[in-house]
Amino acid sequence: MKLKLNILAKKGLLPIDIAVISAIGLFSILIGAVVVIGDRSIPRATEFSWQDRQIGVQDDTFTLTFNRPMNWKTIEDALEIEPPLPGKLSWKGQILAYTLTDLPMYGTTYQIALEGAQEQPQATNREAKTLKPLKMELKTRDRAFAYLGAEKEEQGRLILYNETQAKRIPLTPPDLVVTNFQPYPDGDRLLFSAYDRQSATTNAPQQLYSVTTGLNYQPDSEILPYGRVQRILGGENYQNLQFDLAQNAAIAVVQRINRQNPSDSGLWIVPENGNPRPLGIQGRTFKISPDGRSLAVAENQGISLVPLTSDAGTWNFFPGYDRVIAFASGQRRQIIALKSNQDLTRSLFVIGDRGQEREILNTTGAILDCQFEPREEQLLYCLRTEPLDPNSTAEKPILSIINIITGTEAPLLALTNDPEVRMSMSPDGRSLLFDQITLDDRNLSTLPQARENFRTMGNIWSLDLPDFISGDRNELLQRPQKITPGLDPQWIP
Repeated sequence: MKLKLNILAKKGLLPIDIAVISAIGLFSILIGAVVVIGDRSIPRATEFSWQDRQIGVQDDTFTLTFNRPMNWKTIEDALEIEPPLPGKLSWKGQILAYTLTDLPMYGTTYQIALEGAQEQPQATNREAKTLKPLKMELKTRDRAFAYLGAEKEEQGRLILYNETQAKRIPLTPPDLVVTNFQPYPDGDRLLFSAYDRQSATTNAPQQLYSVTTGLNYQPDSEILPYGRVQRILGGENYQNLQFDLAQNAAIAVVQRINRQNPSDSGLWIVPENGNPRPLGIQGRTFKISPDGRSLAVAENQGISLVPLTSDAGTWNFFPGYDRVIAFASGQRRQIIALKSNQDLTRSLFVIGDRGQEREILNTTGAILDCQFEPREEQLLYCLRTEPLDPNSTAEKPILSIINIITGTEAPLLALTNDPEVRMSMSPDGRSLLFDQITLDDRNLSTLPQARENFRTMGNIWSLDLPDFISGDRNELLQRPQKITPGLDPQWIP
């Protein structure tokens, strides 16, 4: 450049001429750079909070960050999500937030498009520029569940069934017989109890383990491959029986009995990071609250709500109840409890956060299980039984839905004659799994033993549920579909 200026000077050009020519050259370079690199003054999105992530029902808001203030009305008009994912918009500064008003469907890829939106003009004499077209892809977690194997090489093993990828994966080794399990809230592991197949006796040491599923990988996490087993609680000195896992995975509670001194029995708390310790209370039937702060324990005369953390409040007792069936996980903090009546009927009650009690169902049969519809917690799906006829002691199970606000019940499905049926609500509330062992009436008395025998042919069924949130409340119920042989299916969160 210096040599070029010297040449121009020798040609008799004045300094001002040289300055003008130099400026023109500089602007030419800048214009060329804009053409090659692009106009950085065009409004664009600079960050998407769910980029390269798999989301689950615990994810409720994504954000979009822009490089300049935007006309939010044009954003609202231009934003498209396919398939539809209902939500509401809010914004602050240059950040847009989209908060979901419905749970995302698992096993789904959502396409997000934003085209034609405009910036907020900074001066009245300047035309608003249009946002660079934006297209993004959003994936939810795979639709997957675990179950207890019931045939051939799957007998007694914990199996992962990934519907989205059409894969069936044995998670536990053949030498362990799994008796019970629960998923961790992130879906990356399962907590399970099992005993060694070679010592399969009624007093076999049952130990507590975790196993990895390989699901729900995130770029910033360290998800392990499936099938990595780790022992959580040994069974050499204590017999481990029932257990429950908190939804936040911070603790598990286990019923234990000392093998040398049966009077030394009760519930133990097992922190995720810490040493197991006895709680000093007895209980065979118990359930941890969704926030992990309280434990509902069934006693002879009622239900105790035991605080597990310093901020859980006081110890509460509700007399007359048999057990807690379900907790509401939303803001209502309601408990669904079972009560046996003097006239030999059974009732379901709602217990509010201030101890108020209200009956919502009375039946002559047994109430096996109830689970809340996760998107609308005033709806409760229940498995219960009814007598086959007035002169028979045999009962048939039915699936019904109860509105806990109005107390109305609507039967949905009659099942086979297995009174030990178990069910699991999908995390997105769109479908329900249940198992069935089909025996004739003469063999009904052998059903409890049959479920403990993993050579029994049980089958897992899937039922698509009516969409009470965004669909027609009069929508017809579809026929259940048989999925695979197995028992005790549980959806992965």
